[in-house]
Amino acid sequence: MEDTRPPRDVLHGSRILPIILAFGVLGWIWMGVTAGGPLGIICLLFAGIFLVYLLGFTVRSIVFYDNYFSINYILRKRLVVNADVDFVSIEHVYRKGVRYEYVVARLRSGKKINIGGTSESASEVYEKVKACESTNEEFLRGR
Repeated sequence: MEDTRPPRDVLHGSRILPIILAFGVLGWIWMGVTAGGPLGIICLLFAGIFLVYLLGFTVRSIVFYDNYFSINYILRKRLVVNADVDFVSIEHVYRKGVRYEYVVARLRSGKKINIGGTSESASEVYEKVKACESTNEEFLRGR
């Protein structure tokens, strides 16, 4: 069932990451075809891995409604009800001396959702997802 009410807020995914990944897929396919043999098969395997990541795990947008938020990927959509959000935090990792930040939403089921790759900063995404967590506390008090 699709919600017909307008969303409360929308965060858009990165525009450059899918383009880079698409060129990566094309590059691996080109190397696989030109190399041939076992090396070509390995290159085509890497192209498949890039393609699966591009289509299944690249965030296109995050749409916030009153009772839930929707994480839209290219080929799939994940709905998260505000009552399921248990804890929200900002985590970071260092790669070659550069600090990368992303938001982690832990659900009551024990799963965690890593939200990164958006055009907004991690602190902006954190504030919007944290609002869903506070709504969760109000929901539990009302029971």
